[in-house]
Amino acid sequence: MKRFIIAVVVTFISLHSFGQGEADVWYIGSNIKFDFSGGGNPVVSDGITVGPLGSLYESSSSISDQNGGFLFGVVGTKLYDGGQNSILNLPSNTWDVAQGSLIFPKPGTVNGYYLSVLTHGSSGTAGMSKYYEVTVNGTGSGNAIVSSAMNLVSNLTQAQAGVPKINAAGDVLDEYWMLTHETCNDAFKLFSVTNSGIALSRTINSGTSLTCKSSPSPAVYDEIGVLKFNSCYTRFAYAIGGKVMLFDFDAENGDITFVNQVTSINQPYGLEFSSNSNYLYVLKGQDNTVPGQVYRIPVNPGGLGAPTSIGSTGGQRGGHLQLAPDKNIYYAASRNYDVGLGGIGRIVNVDAGGTLQNDFYVARGNPQFPATALPQAVMMDLPNFLRSFVSSVAILKIDGAEASSVSVCQGGSVDFEIEVGGASTNGVTWSVSGANTGSASNTATFTAALPNAGATSVNVSVLDGCSRSRDLNFDIEVKALENVSATVSSSCPRIATGAGALSGKYKWYDKSPSSGGKLLALSSTYNASAFEGGSIWVEAAGVTSSNVLNDNRSAENYGAASGNTSIIIPVGGIATINSFVVGTYTWGSYSGNLTVELRDASNNVIGTPVSKSMSGSGVVNNLFSPTNWVVGAGTYTVVVTSTGGANFGQLTAGNFSQYGITITGGRTVDYNIQLVTETSTAACGTGSSRSIPSCCTSATINTQPVARTICQGTNTTYVV
Repeated sequence: MKRFIIAVVVTFISLHSFGQGEADVWYIGSNIKFDFSGGGNPVVSDGITVGPLGSLYESSSSISDQNGGFLFGVVGTKLYDGGQNSILNLPSNTWDVAQGSLIFPKPGTVNGYYLSVLTHGSSGTAGMSKYYEVTVNGTGSGNAIVSSAMNLVSNLTQAQAGVPKINAAGDVLDEYWMLTHETCNDAFKLFSVTNSGIALSRTINSGTSLTCKSSPSPAVYDEIGVLKFNSCYTRFAYAIGGKVMLFDFDAENGDITFVNQVTSINQPYGLEFSSNSNYLYVLKGQDNTVPGQVYRIPVNPGGLGAPTSIGSTGGQRGGHLQLAPDKNIYYAASRNYDVGLGGIGRIVNVDAGGTLQNDFYVARGNPQFPATALPQAVMMDLPNFLRSFVSSVAILKIDGAEASSVSVCQGGSVDFEIEVGGASTNGVTWSVSGANTGSASNTATFTAALPNAGATSVNVSVLDGCSRSRDLNFDIEVKALENVSATVSSSCPRIATGAGALSGKYKWYDKSPSSGGKLLALSSTYNASAFEGGSIWVEAAGVTSSNVLNDNRSAENYGAASGNTSIIIPVGGIATINSFVVGTYTWGSYSGNLTVELRDASNNVIGTPVSKSMSGSGVVNNLFSPTNWVVGAGTYTVVVTSTGGANFGQLTAGNFSQYGITITGGRTVDYNIQLVTETSTAACGTGSSRSIPSCCTSATINTQPVARTICQGTNTTYVV
């Protein structure tokens, strides 16, 4: 029995709870896009081009759908829709804000979002917070509708972050907390994000009181702040001025408790927890006097430990730190801040202490300044994400394979396994229901019998890294087996007719493909005359498509074409060569024959050669129409033989390609070829061999000592 196994991909939020890929697409600086939706390293391509340079510094955010499709995002001072079209100008003093924008799903909806925006102020008089409601319809251009701005509070530093709310049982809810901080004091502003909007919940005084300065001396700024939550939503860090502070956070009621602080890192700007929350990484450098340098701080139950420098980024100043779906922490490293030169680096092995990889991606910058738009530019910005958006890939594996959906066959059994970061997950609770049933508890793998065809649900409960129970649901369609056979006509020629395939189409082989059988046809019936006295093999085909290649080349009335034509048929295709042209010309009269053969890679003649008698003068397009030139995947040669006297006009083009077929050189052009391919295979099926009776007419001659049977039309020698 053949089984095709495909797996379902789901996501873990930072390895500690479950998300849906909202942080898969990043737009960075000008014209840079990172796409993490394929798993592993991001695919880097051109992104959104913005300018002038003042729009590139900070304030980016973005949101993707469950498949990694870009919904909308902020770059600089503009909001862009799914087609990367600018649809809203944000306040002009938004661009120069460390965490200037943040996106929340609107609770209770499937296509509603809130965009929170912080504006820039000056020392002691920082700007205000406001938000917009964004409604999306699919992806692409015109997918987003934006409401008018709704004001929240003022006098805030440049920091904002958010996490989901938690209930008493530890379950993650469909509502959120948003946290900001006032300037010049110790007051946090805690907001509740609900279906009704974003509203101030309360002011909480905790931590070190911040004293505003009339001017930065030394270079310590009193409004450039950054907030980051850990992956369990139990702690957050707040960096501002020369301080990095750690707080405990109760995601059920929003309570905040100061733990301790580190004051030895001047100008902390980038901030991020490792995925296991055991380390806090800090990237310093808020102006051109402080080059980018990364520190690792251990996070213990009692608070922050001593910082350790793990290296310089090579940036003229610091940049954002952001945990990515691949479990690495990325950072912006501008080499020349005013022109946007530089690149994106990353910290790898973040859960084990971290190692810098500078120049993971180098921007295609233009050294000329000023410039209205650079080919690519990196400043200090990486997109700011709601903590629950940042997702690592978790995979349901079936018999060790993975993909985007599941297809299994009736009658067998499969091994289920949950894998995260390349490692199997232990202690999983399994429950199978629907057409098939089964269960298991506290196992890494589960072997499930699937005796019945039909919809089957696989429900999985896993404890995440924060000891919260997470449920995953997978819907599997167990396919019925296609037991394929064929009947053979009683009359000649012997026509085989397939039976048992859901598609009504069949793959015909000269023998079982497991024994190296050659694909002969993709059709509901097959003329098996060539296999009389032997057998053929038949299997179910899936969905097939048919295309007709029309070669648009021709033969000239001058020059000389020579050699043989090569035809390459793609894998999985069956091609019928219906017609072709041999172009000849003569200056005088001509009388003779043209014979054309089709040969395979072993120089065996395929089908019946075609011939044409010729006479006359001038230019002649000789059309040939073979009756049985049917071939599968491979390389074939078309050989033209002439009795002499004719010239073969050179071809208008040396080769032609269409639908995966390639035709090259020789003396033949203007091909009409029908190509049938299997676009998707039959999920579950069994093949069978079918004997093909001989079509000879028998006659019995009574001889001694035994009767003999011979076929009519054969030559027989009798000895008396």
